[in-house]
Amino acid sequence: MTFDLRRFVELAVTSMEGASNAPYQATFAAIGIDKRTNKMFAKNKSGLSYGRMQHDVGAKVKVDKNTPKQTPKEKFESILKAHPILATDEKLRKKAVELAAKEGALPTEFGVDLLRMVNEALISDHGSALVDAYDEEQLTHLTNEIERVMTSVGLGSVNTGVFDRAALDPFAVAYAAAWANRTGDLGRFARYMAGEYVNWGGVRHHLPHPPTLQDVIDYIGTQQQFRPSWHPAEGNEENFESWQRRIIMAVNGAATSLGLTLPPHPPLSAATWMGRAGWRRRRFLSAQPTVRLSSTAS
Repeated sequence: MTFDLRRFVELAVTSMEGASNAPYQATFAAIGIDKRTNKMFAKNKSGLSYGRMQHDVGAKVKVDKNTPKQTPKEKFESILKAHPILATDEKLRKKAVELAAKEGALPTEFGVDLLRMVNEALISDHGSALVDAYDEEQLTHLTNEIERVMTSVGLGSVNTGVFDRAALDPFAVAYAAAWANRTGDLGRFARYMAGEYVNWGGVRHHLPHPPTLQDVIDYIGTQQQFRPSWHPAEGNEENFESWQRRIIMAVNGAATSLGLTLPPHPPLSAATWMGRAGWRRRRFLSAQPTVRLSSTAS
């Protein structure tokens, strides 16, 4: 299936991130209330986010030849300088940056006045122009990362699976793009999809066949963000099934806009190994020299 890759990535990721209607406003992770203390807490470790691509100020992004030159904190501080008070009050501006970059950032930690100034900076002429520019820069980066995967998988292979340039799987592209938007790059993902031996979760992994959509799902679903906290390699316990549902809805919308026919998506119940029995199996397998993931893994 051939289609406009950049446009598809834009539609899928912005829809999945859910900020298309309010890109010039600070957003925060889903918030819960601790029943014992009645205090608010963030349900994941994200910092403050903004833009159609939901730039996480607290993202731990490596700055190298494959990534933008400014760190997420530097970009956010550039936007804050669009506000007259934050432009001149360096101490207050730095405070806003550090609060925004904090794991599990909460709006209440800013206070009403500082959060109002942050949003005024984001929606100002100069601030919104920077947000738009950062969105375009990130879209280019994500598109290049998908190209990186296709190139890696295509080297020395006669069957590139779901990343075949002539028959791309829109779901696989969307998962990979959303993961790159979350983590910054697809280096290890690309190597794994290309059949190299890679490590994560305390286990050495190898994919012995052309990548399938299930392989893409299994790779992402077993990363730290979605692993349970009691897993030996630690985990953040983010709800992977909910993340998948957002991907599916975003891809359906992008496909409608671009007139694409979608392949089937695996049942969500078969898409991850979040059950304790499954992870006990993973712990057993971790003692083995290599774990070969396949589309029939359970």
